[in-house]
Amino acid sequence: MNVKPMIYFVSIAEEQSLSAAARRLGVSQPTLSTFLTNLEDELGTDLFERRKKKLYLTDAGQMYLACARRVVAIRDQVYTGIQYLDHKEDQVIKVAGTPLRGAMIFASVYPAFRRRYPNISLEMTEYYTRDIALAVKNGQVDLGLNAYLRTDTPDYYHIPTSLEEIVLAVPAFYRVCENYEMTDGHYPLIDLRDLRDAAFVMLAAGSNIRVLADDVIAHAGFNPTIVFESSNSSVIMHMVRQGGGVGFLPAPLTRPDPNICYFSLSPTEYMQLGLILHAKTEVTEPIRYFAWLTARLDRLDSRYIEPVNDTAYQALMDEFKNERVILG
Repeated sequence: MNVKPMIYFVSIAEEQSLSAAARRLGVSQPTLSTFLTNLEDELGTDLFERRKKKLYLTDAGQMYLACARRVVAIRDQVYTGIQYLDHKEDQVIKVAGTPLRGAMIFASVYPAFRRRYPNISLEMTEYYTRDIALAVKNGQVDLGLNAYLRTDTPDYYHIPTSLEEIVLAVPAFYRVCENYEMTDGHYPLIDLRDLRDAAFVMLAAGSNIRVLADDVIAHAGFNPTIVFESSNSSVIMHMVRQGGGVGFLPAPLTRPDPNICYFSLSPTEYMQLGLILHAKTEVTEPIRYFAWLTARLDRLDSRYIEPVNDTAYQALMDEFKNERVILG
């Protein structure tokens, strides 16, 4: 099944550069340039706009990219199915993840993982974020896709993949939202002390974001009035939207909303994302590859921040730098 043209196109779209895509694919830049020219001539339309040395998809390009990814995904499914028939599974890796982000990651990286390790079966169980670490500790799963604050806990080993900013969501009618304006796509900063008299809607005690929020508020020097608690970030967002109070949320969950203003904290606060394992678990190559696939997937989404100064993350990137995969 020859899907090389589709892989070429997806790589160009993701890298937004012929030279970067050529390095990723291990081919020459003239090869990709000729490929793209011939493809656009064949279709009779431009697939990219060229602006400031970057390639941006046109409407036709967006349509072609969606189709190209579907073709590659079908190829992966066929190959995975054939390898499943030809190889006896001799290992199972059990993964814990949340119903939203965890399930999305698992579904997106599964074909690439099975193509490299056809004799290893991946199984996922859905948990709420607060329960993932406990499932790892109790041996119910081998690893968890989770957010965490600290990496020095003796019971766990962490493999970093991304960072996500934690922001403050405020009902739009609050005074601090007067003259609200984003700058270059970034949320404005807020002094938390300006909201010392506000009602707070908080994630449940013990959750990672709640621990961070409690610490940030303590440093601001006041005791918050908590009027509502939930284990679900989407419920907190809904409460803010309805004017029930202000709340802390992961930035990737935010969307433009006329009823909510989002603010970055000062200093900016981040949650670490990655794999969490029991401290005694052997960190095998398949586990590291799963982590690498997760990190690669996050690099396709600008809402997640690359932990470039993390030595463990950089070691992971270096280990699989010659891998060529299509995700998403």
